[in-house]
Amino acid sequence: MSGAGGHEPGGRPPVDPPDRGRAGREPSAWAPAPGAGPGPLEEEPLPCCDEAALEALRARDRAEEQDAKALARALEPGRCPVCGAPTLEAVHEPAWVRPLLARPGLRCAGCGLEAERWPSRLGWALATGAALATAWGGAWALLAAQRLQDPNLRTALLILGGLAFAGGLRWGARVQSAGSTELLAGRLVRGWRRRRGEPDPGEHAPGWLGDHLEAIVVAVVLALVIRHVAMEAFVIPTGSMAPTLLGDHFVVGCDGCGAALEVGCNEGEFRWADETRVIEASCALCQRRVDVEVRPQDVRGGNKILVNKLAYRLGRPRRWDVAVFRFPRQPWRNYIKRLVGLPGERLEVKNGDLWVDGALARKPDAVQDALWIPALDTWHDDPEADASHRGWSLAAADGDPDAPPDPAPAWEHGPAGRRLVCRPPAGRPAPWLRSRPVRDEYVYSRGWERGRNLVADLRVRATVVPAEGAVVRLGVVEDGRVVSCELPARAAGPGTFALLVDGAVQLQAEGPALRPGRPAEVVLAYADDRARVLVDGVAVLPPWLDAFGPPRTDADARALVGARGGEVAFERVRVDRDVHYVATGSIHDPGRQAIDVPADGYFALGDNSPSSEDGRRWGFLREGHLVGRAFLVFWPLEGRLIR
Repeated sequence: MSGAGGHEPGGRPPVDPPDRGRAGREPSAWAPAPGAGPGPLEEEPLPCCDEAALEALRARDRAEEQDAKALARALEPGRCPVCGAPTLEAVHEPAWVRPLLARPGLRCAGCGLEAERWPSRLGWALATGAALATAWGGAWALLAAQRLQDPNLRTALLILGGLAFAGGLRWGARVQSAGSTELLAGRLVRGWRRRRGEPDPGEHAPGWLGDHLEAIVVAVVLALVIRHVAMEAFVIPTGSMAPTLLGDHFVVGCDGCGAALEVGCNEGEFRWADETRVIEASCALCQRRVDVEVRPQDVRGGNKILVNKLAYRLGRPRRWDVAVFRFPRQPWRNYIKRLVGLPGERLEVKNGDLWVDGALARKPDAVQDALWIPALDTWHDDPEADASHRGWSLAAADGDPDAPPDPAPAWEHGPAGRRLVCRPPAGRPAPWLRSRPVRDEYVYSRGWERGRNLVADLRVRATVVPAEGAVVRLGVVEDGRVVSCELPARAAGPGTFALLVDGAVQLQAEGPALRPGRPAEVVLAYADDRARVLVDGVAVLPPWLDAFGPPRTDADARALVGARGGEVAFERVRVDRDVHYVATGSIHDPGRQAIDVPADGYFALGDNSPSSEDGRRWGFLREGHLVGRAFLVFWPLEGRLIR
């Protein structure tokens, strides 16, 4: 190396050190003496054991790093901060990329210094989204490959999925590090130290793999730990938990009402790739039967879920948990069901409901709201059917004390029955508009589509537009007994909401009334002998426990809508039913006889009761069988929590 004022071999000019004399900062310890050559090229022999000299070196390094960060933030094409040559140029970028960059990539032709492109906020968001989508697609491919029978196709999909997943993660890491002043500042500091002849720990780096080997190993170990200890992804292959969780299925369009029907695909449905079959389905909304031709490529995979494996290590299982467990008879297989029986309990199923130790087991609101199954929808009535056969009909005058002698003029059907307008007679309620009887129809389960049992655990929902002074009425009929609610509409002031049984008030409360001319969603939910009344998702009455519900539903089960005091337009009316547990007659079936859960056992049932191989057939679980609690459906991309 040459002395003061000299040049390095190769003819490049020396570089002046960063300015150390700015206000508020003392000149650094490595600044050259007056008349000396450029600082970065000076060699200052310092005794290795001199503590003051070592502290001066540390101060110099700290000041140098701060200056490097300031230069990194303001770096532009022109003079290179390392070699001093005016050879720092912007890397050519395609025209479509430029709007996505806050600063293009920079490269010095003299010393090889490189600065990555800095994305703009839009560019960062797009690149991050693309990286996540690539990683997500790779993860989905890895999960889907586990279901393929063809070994060659499975291997190919595993390789492609692994590459996409790793590439997406790598891409995402690059995006997150783009625009990092720390990285660029580190390169500047290393460049200055190389020019001073100091050792450069980055000169002998083993390349990309060496740079990222630690991160890769940590990521793999972390993934394995998470998978085996904390969280794991599963694919649902069968429909035992439908419609809460879907297995392999077909999506069939109803010819009558246009509803999309999810119909289960039986195991071993197809033998050959070019095979076709005709399946039958029944629409629960309009009651029309559909015959459709399907092929293997029409099969849609089951839901992909995440399971919390710490849930039962840190806490106890709870009733109504959706749990993944090892099948007691084949511990290498994983099953998913809903836990309904806890240790030491006596279980019975009566009228489709669960009873524990002689008391009705009512579901929490979040669980109940996740279990409702659509039964009727005025937006999905058959437009070719007569208005009186679209799932709704007027109550007979001689069977309803509220009905006037000529009830027909009180109701008007809009186009295709989607809009229903009720104009009550002066001084009395309009007759109820009642639904057809509701049964335990499981569209997903081929062979049980029509339903065999009446279900009076119903939720009636309607989007209503009331007039001034009108009272909206919703009701549920169970064997001739009517549980109903009344919701008043007023332009100002509160209203009195009421819950009634056969016309007798059971519960009342004041609250903000429905506003005339303004749409509102009103709900009456009656399940497990418990009634809730909501307006726009907010409860307007406390929950009411029905102590006099009939033990069985043998004669009638249907929903009612009506009004009194003024006109009410029903823009959409929907009826949902609760899960109805059916009896199989097996030895462990609580619908056949009361069963006692062992002191260290649990009992599980599937939501798709007619087509679920669950505890009714194989008995009880032990705590050691439990893997974890399912909490999220991550595919399809709905982000739905599992209740």
